Amino acid sequence: MTYRIFLSMMSFALICSCGDNDVDKARESLVGSWTVDQIYTEMGEQLQNGQTPTFDTLDIEATGSFDFEIDGTVDFSYNTLGTTVSLEDMWSLQKATVNCGFTNCDEYTISIGNEDYLCAFGDQTSDAHIDATAITLLITTVVDNSYVRREIALVK
Repeated sequence: MTYRIFLSMMSFALICSCGDNDVDKARESLVGSWTVDQIYTEMGEQLQNGQTPTFDTLDIEATGSFDFEIDGTVDFSYNTLGTTVSLEDMWSLQKATVNCGFTNCDEYTISIGNEDYLCAFGDQTSDAHIDATAITLLITTVVDNSYVRREIALVK
């Protein structure tokens, strides 16, 4: 009888310990200084059922940095295509499970001020968010009938 109780308790402990908190590990990975590696920019016409690109470029000479602090503040500045974007604000990270065809995937979103960036950790495998050294931030801004989409590749 005590053997069954012991076995049940060990099984429960094992099940509880397997539930790592992915968001906490992803937050830990984000904290620190990141350098802009390259920025892909796409601009075009925003339609009701999609987008029509009219310009796109990969800026491998883009410069800048993102500094994510543990207290929830971020300070970033980057320069691409002759435009400098700078901001100091609060950041937060959310995780959602989304449909990826025949399976589900984790999708991370970083909110900085009033803007939401999709965040892809490294090679986007299930454990890429742990001790990440590369991330890609994706943001699409729509104004009237035009859009600007930026993919900012960062390395630690």
